[in-house]
Amino acid sequence: MTTLERSTSLVSAAALGLLLSACGGGGGGSNTVIDPPVSNTAITSSNADTVAAATVSAASSSASLGSMVSTLTFGAGPVATVKTAARSAGTPPTAAAQQSITQNCTNGGNVGITVNDANNSQTLDGGDSFTASFNACAEGTDTINGSISATLGSATGSFQSGTGHATFSVSLQNLNVAAADGRYTAAGTLSLDLQQTSLTASTLTLTATNLSTSEYSTGGQLRHSTTLPTATLSLADDGSQTTLTLNQQVRVTSTAYTGALAVTTEQAVLTRHAATDGYPDSGRLKVVSGKSVLKITYLGGDSARLDLDSDGDGVSETTRTVKLSDLEKL
Repeated sequence: MTTLERSTSLVSAAALGLLLSACGGGGGGSNTVIDPPVSNTAITSSNADTVAAATVSAASSSASLGSMVSTLTFGAGPVATVKTAARSAGTPPTAAAQQSITQNCTNGGNVGITVNDANNSQTLDGGDSFTASFNACAEGTDTINGSISATLGSATGSFQSGTGHATFSVSLQNLNVAAADGRYTAAGTLSLDLQQTSLTASTLTLTATNLSTSEYSTGGQLRHSTTLPTATLSLADDGSQTTLTLNQQVRVTSTAYTGALAVTTEQAVLTRHAATDGYPDSGRLKVVSGKSVLKITYLGGDSARLDLDSDGDGVSETTRTVKLSDLEKL
């Protein structure tokens, strides 16, 4: 498998991860709806699991999105590969140039990467744009359609040499995953700042407004929709693990809880690349609604601790350990 094939496979996997994690993953899916926050409702022992499930899902989807964009641009990714091909062809600079590649997906369909080189400099620089279009891209039992587009506001250094820095505006356009247990969609706009410090290390800062997802049953019935009215995160990758910090606003509506949440990182969330289950090794998220506070501490593997201070007096009334896989099914 070539570098390009590995990179485009990662793009497919990252896009799929974004959609499924944003919607609660496989199984029964989350029963939450997240919309612009309008009210505060106390977090209690009866709804804490629902709140935790929505919070973990929002954090996971943000991290997946950051990884997806980094995959598109970082190192010898598809965008850099298209640029390299243009340079190798010896095409003289013109006012603009467009280069495209198409990569077949594992089980059928393809991903098309189109790069518009605004000044045909054959390097990533301000004004360049690219689109990744998923055309019935089948990975495992899931099929992806839709596209991701990005325009560079600025770009300096060289991503291929490990010193790249770029800012982007990104649009998710009707991303759609048909899975065994239903259908998932995602749409929204984001601003990104990607700073590369070596061939294996980078820090990505993401700001999102009204990033939305929806989940449908196999029969086409809407299960739930999700919107993050505002979200900012920093995702640092040193080549062996990622470090996630975030600040998000969400509104949750379900049979167990309806209200506004403010989510922050009390301790950075660390996830090793070698972790086969994909769960964080450590970290703590703080969730506040009115006076009530819920803290979610990642314990490694499929395990987390929930500490609930429902009246905001600084003392946790309940503390218990849960499985992250169980939260994904709510």
